[in-house]
Amino acid sequence: MKYLEKRLFDLAKEANRYELENATIPAKTSISEADQAEMEEFLENVKLTVHTLGFKLFEKIDKRQTQNIPSQSQDYSISTKGIKATGFLTTEGFVVKQGSQALSELAPSMEKWAKGYVRLREKLIAENILKKEGEHYIFTSDQLFSSPSAGAVIVMGRNANGMTEWKDENGKSLAENEAIE
Repeated sequence: MKYLEKRLFDLAKEANRYELENATIPAKTSISEADQAEMEEFLENVKLTVHTLGFKLFEKIDKRQTQNIPSQSQDYSISTKGIKATGFLTTEGFVVKQGSQALSELAPSMEKWAKGYVRLREKLIAENILKKEGEHYIFTSDQLFSSPSAGAVIVMGRNANGMTEWKDENGKSLAENEAIE
């Protein structure tokens, strides 16, 4: 059991999808090679069951290499007011990549019209996913958003249509690339 606990903890930590509340890091145990093979098979069953229940606890966010959708195989960026953010589309939403920047100031309209996004931004700051660096914030890890617009709003600090704000290296928006497909 200790072997499984350690492996599941490591897989969840590596995937970085949820905050782990385990106070102690499970200790590594040594078991025979035969027992290890049996536990790895059991581990695959656990991962399949958890995924079937709708929790992607053990899956990394970046699944682009397994996708055949052209718009998901490329990066998009937003450059505005001295910041730059990059991200990519997935089947789950839009991922803003680690190292991307976000404006520190929110547009006044955000408090009135986008309170949910203000709360999300505050949560990302509290969890140190958005970290203050100079005049702006930096994403400390890849962050999955439900849509390109959600990512654009957090990056730009104002209401935004992510389908038109995120541009590829040729300046084409996500919407233009989707229309081509």
